[in-house]
This record gives sequence, C-alpha cells and structure tokens, in this order.
Amino acid sequence: MDNSSALNDRFEITPHVGGIPLAVFGGGIAFFVFLLLAYYVNPLFYLAAACLILPLLYINKTAALYLYVLAYAYTLPLLPFRAQIRLDDFFFVILASIWFMDKALTSNKNISKTLITRLLLIWLVINALSVLVNFPHFSTFQILRSGFFLTRMIEYILVYFIVSDMLKTLNMKIVMIRLIWLITLFICLVGLYQFHVLGWSTVTSTLSINHAHIGVFLVFTFFIFLGYASFTNNLLEKFIIILILPLMVYIIFLSASRAGILALVFGILVYFIFLRKFYGWIIAAILIFVVIYIGINFIQELHEYKLGVAKFEDLEQDISLMGRFYIWYETIDMIRQNPSVLITGVGLGAFRFAVSPHTPFFAGASGAHNNYLHHLTETGILGFGIFIYLLFILFKISLKRSREKIRYDKSLYFGYFCGLAALAFSATTQEVFSVQTSHHNFLGYVFLITALVFTEPSKMSNQFNKSEQINYGSSNL
Repeated sequence: MDNSSALNDRFEITPHVGGIPLAVFGGGIAFFVFLLLAYYVNPLFYLAAACLILPLLYINKTAALYLYVLAYAYTLPLLPFRAQIRLDDFFFVILASIWFMDKALTSNKNISKTLITRLLLIWLVINALSVLVNFPHFSTFQILRSGFFLTRMIEYILVYFIVSDMLKTLNMKIVMIRLIWLITLFICLVGLYQFHVLGWSTVTSTLSINHAHIGVFLVFTFFIFLGYASFTNNLLEKFIIILILPLMVYIIFLSASRAGILALVFGILVYFIFLRKFYGWIIAAILIFVVIYIGINFIQELHEYKLGVAKFEDLEQDISLMGRFYIWYETIDMIRQNPSVLITGVGLGAFRFAVSPHTPFFAGASGAHNNYLHHLTETGILGFGIFIYLLFILFKISLKRSREKIRYDKSLYFGYFCGLAALAFSATTQEVFSVQTSHHNFLGYVFLITALVFTEPSKMSNQFNKSEQINYGSSNL
C-alpha cells in the first residue's frame, strides 16, 4: 500500500485510489446496524454501538473524518432538533478533538486564509454581537437559547475549517462523496419501502415525521451528484449515480415537500441556462413557460385569502403556505414598528420572542420561514449584508471555476453552483442557511459540502499527473 502522501505511516491510513479502509467501512456499517436495532428493537443495542466508538480514539484522522461524514449524512435528513445530542455531535467532538490535538502537537498550525474563511468569521462575530447587544433584554431562557444557537453556529463553521484543513488528497474527496451517496441510496430505499410497502401517504424518513428534512437534503445533494457523475471516471460508479438521480427525484416528489420540489425545478432551470448549450436554453425556456403558467394560476387563487394586522382569514385552507404569508407580513410590520431592529437585530435565536406578540396564530413560530427576512430580523442590516455577500462569493467562485477548461473538477463546481441556487430559492420559504429549530443542522452540511468542493488538495499532484487529472474529470460542461 502506497503511503507516500500519508502524514504518519503509523497513524495515518491514506486510502488507495479512492478506496475505503475495510476496518472503518465495516465498523461504520456495524455501528449503524446496532443503532437501528437499538431504535427499533431494544435500547441495549446502544451499548454495542458505543463499543464500536472506542477504537476511534486510536484510529487516524482520516478515518475519523470519514465516519463523521457518514454520520452527518445519515442524521441530517433523519434527526430533527429535539434539544438532545445527536449522533453527528458525538462524532464532531471526536473529530474536532483530533484536529485540535494535531494542531497543538505539530509544527503546522496554519489554517488557510481565504476570502470565504474571513467572511465566515465576520459573519460569526456579527451574530455574536447581535446576542451581546440584546443581552440585557433577554430572559434566562432566551440567553440559554441564543447561547445554544451560537454554539451550533461555531460548530458548523468549524466543520468548514476542519474539513478544508484535513482534506489532503483527491482520493479523500472521492471517498467522502462516495460515503454520502451510499447513505443517500439507503435513505431513498427506505422511502420506497415506506410508500410502496407500508402504504404511507407521504415519505418522511426513518426517524422523523418532517418531510422538509429529507426534501432539502435530497435537492442539494442531487446537484452535487449530478456534477460528480461527470467528474468520476469510474464507469460502474457513474452508472450507479445515474440510477440514483431519478430515484432521488422520485423520493422528493413522494415527500410532498413543495419547497423541495420547486427548489429542484429552479436548480434544473439554472443548470440548463448556465450550461451554455442551445438545447439547454430551449429546455430552460419551456420550464420558464410552465413556471409562469403555474404562477399565474396561483396568484389568481390568492384573492381567497385576506391578510391584515393581527387578522388572518381562511388560514385553514392551507396552513403551510398561507401561514408563511402571515408570518412574513407580521414580521415586516414588526420591523416597521421597531426600526432599530434594522440596526441591532433582535439577536441570534431570538426571533420567536420578538415576533410572537405580532403573530397570535403562530405564537411559537421560531423562524420567518424566509431565510433572508430571518437574517435581517435577527442580525440587522449588517449581518444580512454579510450573509448576502457570502452567498455572492460562493456563487461567483463556483461558476468561475466551473468554466475553467483545464480544471479536472469543473463539473463538481457546476453541480455545487446549481445546488446552491436551488437552496437560495428554497431559502425564500424556509431557513436552510441559518441555525434554526427544524433545519439548524443543515447549515453544517452546506459548509461541509462547500469545503469538500472548494478545497484544493495540496498532495493531489503526488497521485495524478496533469493529463490524468484532466482525463479523470472529463466533462461536457
């Protein structure tokens, strides 16, 4: 086994040609089997699952990173926020501990300083300041809630730093993507079982009843896989992914997540527009016509609903859709009555306390159901501006790199660009870019995928020469 790119032959296991270390893969599969048995059969199986965690203390950094990605991809669409420690939290503590120990015990303590890392730190500081400025007005519960949200935000930004720093080779990037599509395939198969065998009316997930979790996860991941299908030169893997993609679309529709379905359509529209092919523009034009037609019919039906201050009629006709209009209206009205919110914000995690008096029909609403309005309310204009600028930079870099002809991974960047566009569209109806009670762990997944795609492995040249890199990522994009 060639360990020429390993940092330490004793503790670092570098996978050969994108393979997954057998011990790690087998242990990971056994862990999830015990986890499912504990959940569905007997809680005592949690002890067996815990015993499999102990070897992580003696395994290398690469294996810990793989297991974290595996756990995160599994728990993200399945485990909602219930104020408890999740599986991915446990792995994150292990991964972060290994990373900090490595930084402390080695001479290489530098972290790559890029525009993205600086923006993430600035964004974190502004969110922390929004809490400090509003701290005197917070109750004990509000302080604990904002502290929890800020801790989560630190965790998810650290995910970007850690993955970016630990991603040393192209093979590691390949393995991480393979782990994600393995878990995605498992989740889709569970969805098929729920709908066609159990007879459920809508697909949710194995561990939660919220279809939004699985819908958003599959939409973003769909476009990453779409780019990876062009990137990989492994014909078998390419064939498997081509089979997974329509299955993911089918599960998204079975989930009945309207935001997910519309985001998927929007992402596909962006894909064909920016593909810069004539046939792509024709398909995009047809999609635009269909969307406009549906939109006109939708607007014509809105006259049945009436919005007003502290008044909302016909809410029961569509509580999900019209409830969003209601919360948007009242949030804007709250800001209009309190202009200082535009400067200081109400504080990270404090949306529900500031807006609840204005939304009697949704007194416990913890988010604006619009990520842009949510950020503006919680962090003010400054925080909102940094958030928008960060999105702009991610769009700009990914699109630019996807059009560089000599890049071996340009299709990955293009898939990321389309997936981010789908998320940005989805953010108009839900909080996918912020720490939030229902989607609060999705922000970490965005950062994980961003690090996975944007990181340029420094040791890649040791495994592939330039011509092989271009051939490996050959794409029609």
